Amino acid sequence: MSTRPTIDCVVHPWPDASENFRDFLSPRWDGQPIPEIGRYFYPPSIPEWTPVGEDDRRPATSTPELLAESWDSEIGTDGAILVPLTRGLIPEPDFGPAVARATNEWLRAKWLDHPQLRDRVAGAVRIDPEDAPAAIAELERVSGDPQFVTVAVPLQGREPYGSRRYLPVWKKAAELGFAVTIVADGGSGINQFPTMAGYCDHYIEYNSLLPWTAAMVHLASFVGGGVFEQIPALKVVFLDGGADIVFPFMWRMDKPWRGVRFQVPWIEKHPTEYLRDHVRFCVQRAEGAALPTASLTPLAAELTVYGSRYPHWDAITPAEAGAGLDTDAAETLLSGAADFYGGRMARWAAELPARPGLSMTQ
Repeated sequence: MSTRPTIDCVVHPWPDASENFRDFLSPRWDGQPIPEIGRYFYPPSIPEWTPVGEDDRRPATSTPELLAESWDSEIGTDGAILVPLTRGLIPEPDFGPAVARATNEWLRAKWLDHPQLRDRVAGAVRIDPEDAPAAIAELERVSGDPQFVTVAVPLQGREPYGSRRYLPVWKKAAELGFAVTIVADGGSGINQFPTMAGYCDHYIEYNSLLPWTAAMVHLASFVGGGVFEQIPALKVVFLDGGADIVFPFMWRMDKPWRGVRFQVPWIEKHPTEYLRDHVRFCVQRAEGAALPTASLTPLAAELTVYGSRYPHWDAITPAEAGAGLDTDAAETLLSGAADFYGGRMARWAAELPARPGLSMTQ
């Protein structure tokens, strides 16, 4: 059995109150209401809360102590990336970057430095990509902290992320060794319609369409805008799934590219060919636990990394994610993220003490 450290790419630390990081905001925002955090689009009936006492229900990651207590039974990996949620698209142009910075400070002070967690967690630095200068400044500010190993941006943007307005942000992220992770945020800002045809009536519709409504739009934009050609080191990870639909989608993009290459001369190869070097998707329960052997091509198996999304109601355990996989595929799923993310995450993962007895069946 390999002793490479296993990594959970997505664990969500959850503030037990929306205002509990106000201490990390500058005095300028003392009177500014902070939008609520949570999955406000059609919340699922299955709660995301863990009972802590007879009359006390709160997220299982609302405190570092709760996370540490449940690590072996719920997380089960050598290390995890803590990806805090933010507040959606915020209309006040200066407040979005301020919330991102305060979130990072909260994550550092309350979680990354906690004695029960600091040897096994790293953090995703939150930025507001809508303000490129502020996002770049925040990346540079935290770049000296080795426990910030990736960047997290909202799934919804004002424009698709291949737009030229975002290029300076992606260039700086790649330059500093950050992979860019894209996550469906909670919050009550000014988010766009959750689908390209408007609102859904029920959560089941919204959840099923999630990879289509924005993830594939951003992916098409990254490829169509030539972003991967301009930034060869850029790595993008979609944290809310999409591995089961990416190939039908990208094959549709391959076909028109052959006929209109003169319009996009910066796309130098078939769009599908950019996936292996630049794109990954976190495995999702909705896509089936044994994705690589049951429903995906061998290349698609390479495009998945493990992320539990704990403590969400649809969190997936290492054993569930690896059901039906052979030993090599299981190891790639649980341990391969550091190879793809590279840079900062690879350096952090190299310091994790792997547990020789860890098994996909635990």
